[in-house]
Amino acid sequence: MSLSHKKLASWYLQLAQSLESGLALPAALETCQGAPAVGRTLMADNLVAGLGVDEMLKRAPSWLPKKDTYFWSAAAQSGRLPQTLRTLADQHSRLGAAKMKLIFGALYPVGMLTFAGFIMPVMWQIDFEVGISNVSDVINAKYFMDVAIFQVPLWGTIIMLFVLAKLDSPLLPMLAKCLPGFRGHSIKQSLADFSYALGAFLEAGTPIAKAWAGAGLVANSPPLKRAGNAMRVLIDDGATPSEHLAKFKCFPADFRALYTTGERTGQLEKNLVVLGRQFQSSANNAMTFASILYPVLMFGAVAIVIVITIIRFYASYLDGVMGIMDK
Repeated sequence: MSLSHKKLASWYLQLAQSLESGLALPAALETCQGAPAVGRTLMADNLVAGLGVDEMLKRAPSWLPKKDTYFWSAAAQSGRLPQTLRTLADQHSRLGAAKMKLIFGALYPVGMLTFAGFIMPVMWQIDFEVGISNVSDVINAKYFMDVAIFQVPLWGTIIMLFVLAKLDSPLLPMLAKCLPGFRGHSIKQSLADFSYALGAFLEAGTPIAKAWAGAGLVANSPPLKRAGNAMRVLIDDGATPSEHLAKFKCFPADFRALYTTGERTGQLEKNLVVLGRQFQSSANNAMTFASILYPVLMFGAVAIVIVITIIRFYASYLDGVMGIMDK
């Protein structure tokens, strides 16, 4: 089971505020509402029992996103957990808002398509020359077959996407990468996660080779994961990352430029946070674009169905008129 972005954002923000006010992490976990109480109590009890944050996170409930636990771990080591929780709260809040825009934007066209799926098969079976003498003339086996042909794929797809989202399935990101808007969001979100994670690991004192490999895992992107592992080998051989960034196409020009500048000026962690914010903003913009694009496409589908029905109606009507004139 996964929590909604809205609930996670609220819970993270409460935790950040509690920690900033001086409350210890176990007490904050017990006190802050929004996440399931059983999971919060389990996390707090593990800390009280003497387990470290990393071990506690390994035993964390399934509703805590795996990606977020990497940020928790690095931030706890660096003493920046409140700041990191605020960053995570902002990320989830923005993602939740963008997804709600997409859902609400799609409600009306989905309703129209569903309505059209029941009405159009009736219209297509009406003989406008002779009219309808009996309901069975149109509500018959062919009608239900036509309805099923339209409704089953539509609602099957909607239900499948809903289930994948609730299960936090890796198939959903794979599907997203095939769609305009969602593909851009997926790429930029992975870069944002990579930048934030790399900066957090370095701030925590993680060796740079290990930090690169760890950031690749957090990003949930095969190209970035391969790049992180390859960079780890290069760094172990004595190279600096900026020398080899151009070899990896997954890193855009702005990442290469700011990383190189940060490496040379000693502001690497700060620049990585800036990069994370830039990529996160781009990811949110891509999600907003998708929340506009797909409802518009669905409206277009509704309009096409209506136009086809109107054309068929007038074609049938004209055939009837011409038949009368011929007589």
